Amino acid sequence: MSGCTRAIWWSEARALVATAVYDGDKLLAGNALTGPAIMETCTTTVVVQPGVRFHVDEFGNFVLTFESTS
Repeated sequence: MSGCTRAIWWSEARALVATAVYDGDKLLAGNALTGPAIMETCTTTVVVQPGVRFHVDEFGNFVLTFESTS
């Protein structure tokens, strides 16, 4: 999984952060990362906030997992 980086404003950091940007149409089942990241496809953009887990499941779905705050 490779991508370019862009300076993205993240409110959590209150700063511009060098953020990986991926071509979501090229991602494969099993690809995974922890945000921050941006996934761009022909039809949508998925924003993976800092600390959020992202993976592509066996059906090609993008799955985001948020940590519990309780």
